[in-house]
Amino acid sequence: MAEEAHWEDQVSRSAYDFALDCAKLYTRCPSDEQHLVRIVSDLITELWDRGFSQTDIRSAFEQAVAAMPRYAAGAERNGTGEGYGLYGDSWQSAGE
Repeated sequence: MAEEAHWEDQVSRSAYDFALDCAKLYTRCPSDEQHLVRIVSDLITELWDRGFSQTDIRSAFEQAVAAMPRYAAGAERNGTGEGYGLYGDSWQSAGE
């Protein structure tokens, strides 16, 4: 039980750190490219390179997107103010 809780904590922290890095990169991109598409495409490539199957990757993304309405409660974006996930903890000082 403790091992499972530790694993879940690690997953949550990794997701938090990755999302924070994505938000920082998104706001600093010097071009007009579709920032989030590039980030997700590179993530998929990295998952593929680490042995995840196309089926597993596609299924995970589809299930995650299907679950969004449950916690988004109809909101298009979470947080207050403007920006991309740059809310809460002082993200500007995190890891810089």
